[in-house]
Parts: sequence; structure tokens; C-alpha cells
Amino acid sequence: MKKTLLLLGFVLATIAANAQTLLGTPLSSNTTQKERILKAPGKAALHKLSVPKDEKPIYNPEGEDEAYIMAYTENNGFYEKQYTNGKVTVRQDGTTYYFNGLTPGGNRDYRGAEESWLKGEKVGNEIVIKAGQVLVQNDAKTLYLEIVHADEDGNVTSFEKEARLAIGEQGELTTQNGDIFAIYEDAETEDEAGFFGFFYNMKLQPLGEFVRFEFPKGVKPQTYVFSGTDAYGAKTSRLVKVAFSDGKFFISGLASKSPEEVYEGTYSGTTASIPSFQIVKDADLFFYRIAPVSVDKDMNYEYLRTINFNFSADRKQLTMAPAEAYLCETTYDLKEFVTTATGVTMKYYAGDHATKPAMPTNLDWDELNSALVFNIPTEDVDGEYINAEKLSYRIYVDGKRYTFTTALYDHLTQDMDEIPFGFTDNYDIVNNGTLKVIYFHNLQAKKLHVESVYTVDGTATTSDRALYDFDPTGISRNTADMKVADTRYYSIEGAQIATPAKGTIVLKAVIYANGKRKVTKEIVK
Repeated sequence: MKKTLLLLGFVLATIAANAQTLLGTPLSSNTTQKERILKAPGKAALHKLSVPKDEKPIYNPEGEDEAYIMAYTENNGFYEKQYTNGKVTVRQDGTTYYFNGLTPGGNRDYRGAEESWLKGEKVGNEIVIKAGQVLVQNDAKTLYLEIVHADEDGNVTSFEKEARLAIGEQGELTTQNGDIFAIYEDAETEDEAGFFGFFYNMKLQPLGEFVRFEFPKGVKPQTYVFSGTDAYGAKTSRLVKVAFSDGKFFISGLASKSPEEVYEGTYSGTTASIPSFQIVKDADLFFYRIAPVSVDKDMNYEYLRTINFNFSADRKQLTMAPAEAYLCETTYDLKEFVTTATGVTMKYYAGDHATKPAMPTNLDWDELNSALVFNIPTEDVDGEYINAEKLSYRIYVDGKRYTFTTALYDHLTQDMDEIPFGFTDNYDIVNNGTLKVIYFHNLQAKKLHVESVYTVDGTATTSDRALYDFDPTGISRNTADMKVADTRYYSIEGAQIATPAKGTIVLKAVIYANGKRKVTKEIVK
């Protein structure tokens, strides 16, 4: 059972989405003065709180979107972490305000429903947000907003009827009076009720109107394969779109966190340039920036003012210059790196065609959590890129194709025996690029196989099957008596973490000399 009193799913999404250091080089001193671990109050205090509760969520209220960036602290009962680049959308008419993002990730139904909004009313120089509003509602649960206060030791001391955001001279909004926004699940029994996360010390600042770019009309963007190597030596690749028009250079997909977002620069001769520090506006939950970074042999770094590409005369290949620089997505304040890629090239992609996909790699079994961890390469058997949108994978248990049923996997909406490459139910089937993590229920097996499937124009081509073999005791023979070569840490969603924070729940991957791995789930001490 992966659910605890405090649901980790909302927090884990932010861990995976947020920053890691480049090659272990710290960039930020963004730490709390004193860590406070919030403790959920006793069940009797939680059950059927007296605050009146709304009957349904608010979806898509009227109004124009206004972008705010939010600094806040998130607490999941194991640790607290500060963020500076939270993404909040506000709609307001001067009296009534609606907020999307005050409980980051906690206002969305991962089964596909819309994101809910919280309503507030302006009273003087404050915005009053009442408790009891519905954050998520489906046939499995209803989550409410509760406002609580806590002492220095993290003990919840009171339940409040409302929270108040102070309106500053520049339009900034700030929590006050120690108000803590909490995600609460009401239930028929005390054992089922509980808190799912806490958010506080919020400061929201308006970002003003964004400048957005589009591909020029009448010019068809061409598809390229973006390739590079991240700070850990792993290959990264994805499709991007590029257009040249009257001295202007356009590209989408440069920011992996927002693949449809278009950036505009200029070109002259065989060189194209885009200004650095562009805001990544359409990523999930957070605002980022994109910029290249130069790193010397002593691991000193500096940001470069432009992102430069040299391209061939036929424009079939573009190469980032300097080649040894890292193209990075960073937090909005430029203090931490989120993604990195060096040796970046973009090669013209002629289109999808039927080919045999490469076999899945690095199969490992997490015995503690009954989880299979593996990679699905986005390349064919010849090492050429293939379109991840046309990839899927199948799992075989003792030679029989396995079906994930809604009866066992209750976050699914339908039975599945073939999983699309990018699919996740945000619980049992976890996706992070090429890395997949599958949590099994009631699995009894001697052997597991995984195969990739590449489908183009209705023609499906399968890879060779990768094997994970158990011995009769249920302990893998693959990792016995092997020398440890490396140890890596990942968030539960699979994002690699350079230096896990104390109290973080991580997947610890021990890599052995023969390339095999053993994965366990741990709380960092």
C-alpha cells in the first residue's frame, strides 16, 4: 500500500519537476532557517470538521488569465521544502478572485477532469479565501481545502474558517497570520479521513503580460531530432520544430518542460541565435527559464547571453555552439538547474517509418515495493531516433501477456495490456521519459519480459524481449555477488536527483559492475 496519511503524489510531482544541481555543483542557498515538520492531528480532531463544505469544485471561472509566480513552502509530514517558481493563474474582476495553483498539483483529478479553482473575495486590502472549498471530486474521493495553524514544533493547533492574502502596493499577495493551506480528505470513518499536504509562507507576484511567439504564417516548420547528453552522461533526444523566415529563426521543443512553446531569434549566414533567459511559460506547476551555461574544468560556470546554433548550408543539421556548453532549463530565479544537455545537435527528421525498436534495457526489480524499473529507448536497433509518440510497451509474466485491470489498479479507467510510452496513472504506472516504474499488485512470477512496440501507419513492429529472471525464492539472481559500480537517486516518478534532500523519499538505484541494478525505496537520512 503506497498511500500514507499524507498523500505523497502531489509532493512527488514537484520533486520531479524541480531543480537539481549541474554535475553536483550547488547553485542555491535556498534553505529554511529551521525545518518544521507538520504533524497531522489525531483522527478524532480531523473527522467531520465543523467548517461548512461546498458541494462541488469550481471549474473554468470567467475572466482573463493573469500569471503570478509564487514562492512557498510545501510540507508533506516528512520534510518541508521551499520553492520560488510556483505557477499560479488568477482571474478577477476587482472584487471576486479565482486562483489555480495555490495548492500546487492538489487541485487536479489525475483521472482526467479539469483543474479546480479556489474563490476569494476582496475585503479592503485583503483577499479572503474560505475553507471548505472542493479541490478534487471523483467517485473515489473528495478533497477539500482546510486552513489550519500550527506551532513551532509542527503541531496543528487550530482549524480556521478562512485565509487572508494581503494585497501589496505592487499587487503582490502574501499569506498572513500563520495561515496554512491544507488538502483534506473527509470520509465516512475516522480511519479513512486525513490530510494530504500543507502549503504556507506564500508570496505571489504578478508577472505581467507574456510575450508569445508563433511560427510565421505561410512557412511550414520542419521537424528535427534534438539530441544531447545530460550531466549524468545519459543520452537525451526529442522532436523539435524549426523554421527560417526573413532573417528570423523560430523553434519549438527547445524547452523540454513545454514542448509546444515557440521561441524566436535571428539568423545570419549559417548562425542562428536566440536570447537567453526566456521564460518557459507553459510548463506544468512551475515557471522556468532556458539558457546555456559554460562550465570549466574546475566546475565553475557562467551563463551565456545567447543560445547559438551553427547550421549546415542545406539546413539539415544544427549544432549548438560552443558544443561543450550545457543547454539548461533553470528555476525562474536562475538559482537551480532543472534539465541539462551538452553536445546538442538537431538533425532533420524525414518522418516516421516502420522499423524494429531497440530492446528495453536495465530491467530491475524493487522487492520492497513489488516494482519493475526499466528503460524504453527512443531508438531503433540501428541506434536511429524513433518517435516516442508511436511507442508503447507490453509486459509478459511467465510468458503470458499481462493485463493491468481496473479491479487491481484502481487509478486506471480501463484495462490495459499495452502501455503507451508517455502514459502514467500517477500511482502504479510511472513515467519519466525513457525510465518507467511499474508497481505490481499480487504478482507471482518466475520471469518477467518487456517488449517495445513501434506502430506507424497501422503497422506494429515489436522489439526483442528483455528478461528479468527470479530465482525460486523470489530474489533475483541478477544482482547476487556483484561489485557496486555506482549509486544513483531518483524521485518516485523517476527523475534523477543529484543530491537528495534529507527526508526525501527516493528510489535508490545501485548499479553493479556488469551493468545490472537493484532499486529500493528509501527515506534519505
